[in-house]
Amino acid sequence: MTLVKLVIFLAVAPQLSAGEIDQKFHNVLFRQWPMLMTHDAATGYAKDGTCKTSVPVNNFAVTQPSGGFTKQLECGARAFDLRPYVKHDGKVVMHHGDVVFDTDIKVAMGDIMKWSESHPNTIVFLNVGTTCGGDNEEAKKKCWSTGAGSPDSIIEGAGAKYRSDASLKTLTVGEVLTHAKWKSGGAVIYTWAASVESNWVESIQCYGRARRLDQNDLNGTDMANAPDRELIWNHLSHAAHQVADAGTHAANKVKEGGKHAYQKGKEAYSSVKDTCWAGDQQKFFDPFWCYFDQTANKNTPPLDKMYITQAHWQYDTKSIAIATARQSCIIYDEEHSKMNQKVADKISKNTYKNLAILQVDNVCDHGPALARALLSQAEKRLSNAQQKFDSSLPMLAEARAPNFKTAIVFLVGGFGVVSAAIAVFRKGFPGCRSSAVADYGTVYNTGEA
Repeated sequence: MTLVKLVIFLAVAPQLSAGEIDQKFHNVLFRQWPMLMTHDAATGYAKDGTCKTSVPVNNFAVTQPSGGFTKQLECGARAFDLRPYVKHDGKVVMHHGDVVFDTDIKVAMGDIMKWSESHPNTIVFLNVGTTCGGDNEEAKKKCWSTGAGSPDSIIEGAGAKYRSDASLKTLTVGEVLTHAKWKSGGAVIYTWAASVESNWVESIQCYGRARRLDQNDLNGTDMANAPDRELIWNHLSHAAHQVADAGTHAANKVKEGGKHAYQKGKEAYSSVKDTCWAGDQQKFFDPFWCYFDQTANKNTPPLDKMYITQAHWQYDTKSIAIATARQSCIIYDEEHSKMNQKVADKISKNTYKNLAILQVDNVCDHGPALARALLSQAEKRLSNAQQKFDSSLPMLAEARAPNFKTAIVFLVGGFGVVSAAIAVFRKGFPGCRSSAVADYGTVYNTGEA
């Protein structure tokens, strides 16, 4: 190319801003497109904050920094775990478990659409209804419905385009950008959780029973904790049950049970020094990396669903009791364990066959680094021969004639059927023997197994 032609090309070629999707990715299957997702995204609208003794209920409900969806998008998020909740008066808000966040979902959707309008060539994906709650049975039914005033109708009414699992098998990034485009900006697309493989594993925890994995663990044997730690765990378990039992007694009994549980938590803290961010952290990260490799490399994702790898800690009553005794919270656990930073580093150094949606807590901690690492995965896969990947997991869509039904379905928003589905969550994961990371490390010369 001559100098004159080069100057002309640069003058007329569209220039992409940071975060925009390059045209070379337009034929990538959308279900294979890497996106950073915020776990329990609506908790970023918590009005009372978190990680404070004055709002203990928020400490283990709030997973994201304050600032709502706009803040999360600015930190690199392009996908949201959205959990609607219908109040007795019909107002639709959002929730995480029993904790309700009173921001109207219309306001939250407005934040997304406003951001998208000013960011062309971007895609925002909403995974709606991992859980869908309500003040009463009628409200819960409305949460799952598609009628007027339902979460589905509000999300669609805001401008997002619905896609069912039937269309996800062949849908490309380019088609999403074209048919789900919002005004002159980017695209906003949503589906319900029945069309998403969540890969939730309860045992990936920051506290409690844990130990380093040996070869037997890597081959899939039981990961029960060492016997000398069982006594400590039983104390905490007993305390947690006392709190639950106290709920059936008078208020003074509830208070007494709570104090007892707190005291037992303090005892556990004094005896158990190791957590995901203190002492022998490897005890807690070993099972996590095992899960991460299994999900992002070994498993075969479904061809008609979006696919999530969860990169955050899980919590139950017992782990919350220990964390409370250590004056911690979900946000602090992520920061102190450096979960996001470690995941970003790991992704940057390796290649993962199945890494599409990456779900995290506290997205503004190393969120941009995570987003860059995910994009690097797409770059690596696109620049290498297709046969180096599983034939069952093509990243690029097959060439086909233009499908005008696709455009029509987008325009009508998938009007009609969104059915509630019972999610079957996996409680554990198989053995974590050395996996395809080693094979792909050879292909890409990452130097890391």
